[in-house]
Amino acid sequence: MSYRAIDTYGKKHKGRKMKLIVQQECRRLYREVASTGTSARALHSALQLKGSIRTRQRRLKACGYLKYKKRKHTPFLKEAHKTARLKYAVGHLEDPP
Repeated sequence: MSYRAIDTYGKKHKGRKMKLIVQQECRRLYREVASTGTSARALHSALQLKGSIRTRQRRLKACGYLKYKKRKHTPFLKEAHKTARLKYAVGHLEDPP
């Protein structure tokens, strides 16, 4: 009784599937994200690399030095806000609230 397939016995193993994004393209992806901060979806159309958006997301997540940071939804301080804060601080230097 044989457990091996006779028609495939002795044939070479095909090996693994080729990677869609090679190291050079990964470095290009990291460089673009680090300089612009764009999303994986925007990079899909900008860089024209092979692979899906999900593949790019996996590569970015696996990168050690790039971390996702949620943006703040509050607007930046305007000049009027800065002067009002300064006026309040100067007014309360002697007698804090």
